[in-house]
Amino acid sequence: MPADLLIARILHIMSAIVWVGGTVFMIAVAIPFARTLPPEQRSATIAGIGRRFRPVGWTALLTLVGSGLYTMSRFGLLSWSALTGSSYGRLLLVKLVLVLAILVLTGIHDFVLGPRAETVPRSTVLALARASGLLTLSVPVIGVILAH
Repeated sequence: MPADLLIARILHIMSAIVWVGGTVFMIAVAIPFARTLPPEQRSATIAGIGRRFRPVGWTALLTLVGSGLYTMSRFGLLSWSALTGSSYGRLLLVKLVLVLAILVLTGIHDFVLGPRAETVPRSTVLALARASGLLTLSVPVIGVILAH
């Protein structure tokens, strides 16, 4: 494997570990822990953890997008015909659409709802978080299928 592709693949996998791991940590550890706190500390704790993770998470997401697009370009997969002309390409297109949805949902969470967390209905935030979490867990599964 050429060195550039090896580096792109390593960056892609390491960034996926950071993004998926951070998401699982929030779902399985941070939020359940925050629920044990008094109400006045609960949202501050979750918001603080989120603010600390935001630059790490966005760096991982952008590295995932960049390394993925680079790898696609090296394999000639950046055209519409390549993405629609085979079952591999169509599954890759599904992955791309899911990644786009993750980027949109994360952007809404971090830059729209997050700053107004005190005024946004909790059900809205939970629905957004659940959708983003489900997508985040599904994308690596598709990546494994594509790799094999």
